[in-house]
Amino acid sequence: MAPVTSAQAPTANEPQPSRRRGRSPLLAGAAAVAAVAAATLWITGAGTGTKVAAAGTSGTPAPVASATASSSPGVAGAVSAVTGTVSALANPNGPHNQLVSSDGSLDTGVTTYSDCAGATELTHAEAAIDTCVTGRTYFVGHNAGVFTPLLGLGVGDTITYYDNEGAAHRLRIVSVRDNWLRADGVPPLANSDVVAQFQTCETAYPDGSHDRIIDAVPA
Repeated sequence: MAPVTSAQAPTANEPQPSRRRGRSPLLAGAAAVAAVAAATLWITGAGTGTKVAAAGTSGTPAPVASATASSSPGVAGAVSAVTGTVSALANPNGPHNQLVSSDGSLDTGVTTYSDCAGATELTHAEAAIDTCVTGRTYFVGHNAGVFTPLLGLGVGDTITYYDNEGAAHRLRIVSVRDNWLRADGVPPLANSDVVAQFQTCETAYPDGSHDRIIDAVPA
């Protein structure tokens, strides 16, 4: 798919979030945390020839399967770098570039990731929108890290994305897929109404080889 989300990483244009696939069994206690913290995550975009290196593995990138972009437009009024537009719902006094879940467990800043070659590590400081994935707004982030709260969210839960103009986009989760393989590339949309996807690595695979994929529609 696009950006891979596994065990933690840096920011857009700076080492950043994570992306997927793993092989080792779930690590226990501090050992698991240490292993995840030590691993690095690399993101990739959709399209033939894009590459990604799994977090916690060697720096040699592995090819990512190409993906056909959906016609879904993504989150309306999203970061200008993604859509090139300014939202009519802009709110200069509200939060900007922020993701917040309705239960408050998820609360993180959002940057962008634009290295379609996957050579730049994903930031660990916040989530990112992978601008290399088209047809939807594709959020990536680390677990352990800013996207760990996604593991506690399910179908029906809501997440609000505040874009860089301060416009609030309320999203409702309609699908949760576990153990999506990084090698399979960008995941297809769960249905034609999906405007956003979220990717983070599975706890049992700190190398980023397996991801959790969440699809969301306008709420």
